Amino acid sequence: MGGGGVGNKTVTPNWRVYPQPGRCPRLEIMVKISRRLPLTFALIMGMWLPATSIAEKTPDFPQGPVPAQILTGKKVFISYRESDADPGAPNLTYNEFYSLMKSWGRYELVGAPADADLIFEIAYISGITDAQIRLSIVDPKTHVVLWPFVQHVESSAREKGRRKKFDSSMEDLIDDLKKITASSAP
Repeated sequence: MGGGGVGNKTVTPNWRVYPQPGRCPRLEIMVKISRRLPLTFALIMGMWLPATSIAEKTPDFPQGPVPAQILTGKKVFISYRESDADPGAPNLTYNEFYSLMKSWGRYELVGAPADADLIFEIAYISGITDAQIRLSIVDPKTHVVLWPFVQHVESSAREKGRRKKFDSSMEDLIDDLKKITASSAP
């Protein structure tokens, strides 16, 4: 029979038919997105960075006065408050704090609270995720806490690591104390 029959016609499935020969619409979309990606990223960063810098900026408040006793005191009694088990050695918190205070030389360390201008109460408190070294500067006449300090001690699985982190936290505590005592007198 003739060549005009139905069986001679080739049918291409719909999913292979493209608007233009040799072009894939999915590929074109991906190319457009990849061209716009740097611009989109730059716009997002441009909006995000100013917002974070505003959020991180804290207002400048006038610095409150440091109690005069802390600035003028000469003699200190170091009190070892009730504490949890010290890391590594008995009385480690007290002994290390006493040693660092003595080597600093800012205050004369005395053996009785009655002879002191200030009482420094030191304690070690252990916790689930970390421990704390707490220091309270107390007025011996009124028993009012003049200034509290809390220094976190990160936990460590190894004893050597615990001791290193303890020592670092104790030094940070002394640094904080030095900053307070370096404030100008009222």
